[in-house]
Formats: sequence, structure tokens, C-alpha cells
Amino acid sequence: MKNGARLAIIGGVMTALTLGWGFATGRLGQQGLVGDQESQGYIAMFDVPTRPTVSGNYLSGRVAQRNGDWDTAAKRFDWLADAAGMPTDMAQRAMVLSMGAGQPDRAVALAETIIKQKKMDLADLILAMDAVKKNDLDLARKRLSGPSESGLGQNVKPVLLAWLSLPDKSKAPTPALPVLKPTNPLAFYHAILISDAFGRKDELARLPADAVIRAGFIGKTLERLGDAYLRHGLFNQAGLIYAHLLIDAPQDKQLIAKRDAAKTGIVPADLSLVAPIATPTEGIVKTNADMAALLFQEGAMDSARLFAQIAAYLDPTGAESHIILANISVSDNRLPDAIKQLEAIKPHDKAAEHSIIRQIAELNIEIKDPASALQSLSTLAKEHNDVQAQMQIGDIHRNQENFAPALDAYNAAFKMLGDKVGAQHWELFYARGMVQERLKNYKEADADLEKALSYQPNHPYILNYLGYSWADRGKNLDKALAMISRAVRLQPDDGYITDSLGWIYYRMGEYPKAVPVLEDAVALMPYDPVINDHLGDAYWQVGRKSEARFQWQRALNAAMEDDISDDADLRAQLSDKLENGPKPADKKS
Repeated sequence: MKNGARLAIIGGVMTALTLGWGFATGRLGQQGLVGDQESQGYIAMFDVPTRPTVSGNYLSGRVAQRNGDWDTAAKRFDWLADAAGMPTDMAQRAMVLSMGAGQPDRAVALAETIIKQKKMDLADLILAMDAVKKNDLDLARKRLSGPSESGLGQNVKPVLLAWLSLPDKSKAPTPALPVLKPTNPLAFYHAILISDAFGRKDELARLPADAVIRAGFIGKTLERLGDAYLRHGLFNQAGLIYAHLLIDAPQDKQLIAKRDAAKTGIVPADLSLVAPIATPTEGIVKTNADMAALLFQEGAMDSARLFAQIAAYLDPTGAESHIILANISVSDNRLPDAIKQLEAIKPHDKAAEHSIIRQIAELNIEIKDPASALQSLSTLAKEHNDVQAQMQIGDIHRNQENFAPALDAYNAAFKMLGDKVGAQHWELFYARGMVQERLKNYKEADADLEKALSYQPNHPYILNYLGYSWADRGKNLDKALAMISRAVRLQPDDGYITDSLGWIYYRMGEYPKAVPVLEDAVALMPYDPVINDHLGDAYWQVGRKSEARFQWQRALNAAMEDDISDDADLRAQLSDKLENGPKPADKKS
């Protein structure tokens, strides 16, 4: 079944926004810094006037927190903290929720109250970060000093204290390097960044690149470390990192240029390297954002939110913290909140700015506001010749089954590329090929799909789409069978692709072979109307007519739940089959 091509090929449902970092997922010890994670149903009545009771505020606050509504949760526990005379446990939760909700002033006030009653690492951290915000680094160091046995103290405080040792370079060009043992992913990463910031090539060389790669760093995080090695003339180490990154991104021109610089030992003046961290505050912001990233990847969303909000407090327009907060909002299905987080970012370069606009457009599609998405993407495409934005416009129209404007959009993307179309644009050939096929422009569709397949010969969805299209037209059946069989081997648990294999057996008249394959497809996708229809047709051809009618009825029931053009046609066909049996043309022999 060719509809499987809708599975996040280019556009489609966004499950996570693009993150500019990637960490190893080694555990950091005590992760439960904020609260437990058990799920509950959401009580969406928080703004209804209620009688203020302790139990009511407590329960509604807990449920609100679990469902990502930290503003409401913070209000409830703030009330509880005041109503109960500020007991420490209530104040602690109110402090955490206030910071996590982006209310740092209230969080600081609560931390000051808590710290008078008992020592608490999290209260110390919040007060220290407030001191950094006010540029009182001596007070920040004092707040973070002293022993700690909590996971927070063991993992975060040593890194923050190390950055607080970064001096004014004009006064101390060769400072003593602070002691930071790389005992966990966060400390390992920042030991390299600190050596880079302090200009200590000797210390940087003690942290070999192969260990960095084994630690599991990925993406821009790993590239930044490669840049640190390259900047200090550690060419072998830098070359190992760039070569490792090029395995997954072999066409990345910037990585290729950096790898070549590492090979030759000659770093061009115009080669763009990530600059070293220059100030204690910058290092501290990075520490909090990276801690949030690690916690996010480990699924500790509440704690990730807390550290991301601390980073955002220190740097309100920084990208990393807001991207993490946006991802948390997406995971909580609070997409308008995710849009607000992305809109708060003020990127330092056009490429990052355009990426944010494209991601906001994706979210606008998810909240059923395609007009806003199309407007922003059209502006981006026209004013900045942004090919990705132009492709997104096509994706929006294609996913809404507006195939003629989708084709216009993809053609415009090809025109923007001119003679620069290559293997890296296989997705564009694939997308336009799907649209051409839906418009019954079969010659053009085949050309585009075959071109995409030439660039991605083992892509299961291209194999499936082209093979199914041929099978449905009774064309190239032997070749289509081979292609779809390969797609099934590559993606055995995909119901759409399994359906395609059963359907090609059907089109070849091999009904006994088609039946068990289509039964497998229905088991994988039990409520898909087209797959159930196909199985009904196959049952009819092998004489299992009662079962055929049962499958057609199931298909009709499923189709009745949708309201798209394809299902309207299918509903009419199914109703006719149930009343009269399949027409001779339906036998597809």
C-alpha cells in the first residue's frame, strides 16, 4: 500500500524538534531532582473558581505538573506554601515549580526562605545562579562551595565552580586550570571546553579523541569538541572526530573542510570553528543547558525543564535552553507553548534563524494553522531563496491532498536549485514523484521515483511506493514483486509494505499466496480500511465469501471514521461490494 510513504518522509508529524547537541546517555546518578513521574489523567478545570482547600490545591497542583502545566502547578503550591506558613517541603516544591514555570524571582525568594531553615543543594544552586545573573561571582562561588552528597551536588556543582574560576584573560593569560575530574558525561565534556577556554593544549591532549567518541557524543556537541582540538593544533584527534561524524553525514561540506584541515595541518582563515567559551557566565549557561539536555535524553523531563529554565534565566534569548523547553512542550502536547519557546530565540546567524522559522511552521501545521505556516515559509522561500522552506510548502499541500499546488511548490524548489540537484536531494525527487503519481502523471512519477531510488536503492518506502504504483497499474509486475519483497525484508513490521506484497500477488492472480500475506498486513494494521478491503478481495477469490464480506464490513466501518476524498470513493466501493459482490473489474486477474 503506497500510503506508507506518508510516514515522516520530509514533512509530517513532528515528534521532536531539531536539537543542536547530542550526549551520551550514561546515567548521572540521582535523577529525581524535581518529583516523581507517574502519570495521571488531566483535570482541565484549574481556572474554574474553587474553594481554596489544602487538599484541592495539592492534588490539582500535582496533576498540573504531571501534565506539563507548570504555571498552574506553581500557583497551587505557592498558595500552599503561604497558607501553611511556609513548611520546608511545600516551599521546596513551590520553588522548583516557580523556576520550572519561568518565574525566577519567586523561585529565588523561596530559596532564600528555605536556606534559612536547612541546607539544600537545589536552593543553593538557584541562589548561586541568581548571583551569576547579578554578576556577583564571589557570592556564586560561596553558594556552591561546601560538601554535598546529592546527585545534583556531585554532578553539576563541580562543573559550575570550574567555570567560576575562569579569569579575565587580560589579567591572567596563563591561569591555573581548575580541577575537574571527567567522572560523568557532563564533566567529561566540560573538561574539554574548559581546557579550550583556558588555552591549555597540554590538558586538552590528556583527553583523547577516541575516548570522546566512545563516550557517545554526537552531532554538534561532538563537532564542537573536534573544533577545540583543531584550534589547538591537535590534528590527529580532530581528524578522528570529523571522520567519525562524516560516517553519518558524508555530504557535509563544512565537516569535509574541517577533516581536510586536520589532515594537512593547515587551517584556512575562513574556516568556521565554534569559538571557545569566553566568560564564566557563558560557561555556566552552557552547563545548565547541557545538564538539561542530558536529563531530557534520559526522560527526566521535570528535571530537564528546571535546568533549561535556569539557563534561559541567565541567557533569555539563547537557543539551547529554549529548544529543550520546546521539546518538553511537544512531549506534553502543549504545542502553542513550544511555539512561544522557539519564538524567544534570537539566533546569531541566518541559517539558525531560518531553521527556527521552519520548525515553527511545522508546529503551526500540527495545531491546524496551515495559513500561518504557509505565510512564513513563503516569505522565507521568496526573500531568502530557502529551498527547505519551499519543500515544506510542497509537503503541507501534499499532506492535505492538494496535489496540484504541491506539484507547483516542488517544481519551484527544483527551479531554485538549478543545476545543483544531486543525491542529497533524493527526498525532493521522492516527494514530487508521489504527487505526480497521485495526479496520474505516471510517466513523470516513474521518472522521479526511479531517480530517488537510484540515490537510495535500499530505502524501503521508495521501493514500496514505486512497486505498489506499478502493481496497481498492472505494470512491471515481476520487477515490482522483487522491489516490494526487498522492502518487506528491510521493514518487516510495516503493515503498509506487507499489504503491498500481498496486493502484488493478488494482481498477479496468485490468490492463495496473497491471502496469508494480507492477513499479516491486517494483523499489523487492523483498522486500516484499504488493507482490510484488500484482504476481503483475496478471500473472495479463494472462495471464502463470508470472510470476505466480514473484511469489507470492517473496512467500511473504519472508512466511515475518516472524511477524506480517498475514503469517500472507498466507502462507495465497499457498500456496493457488500450488496452485490465484487464486479468483474474488481477481480484484477
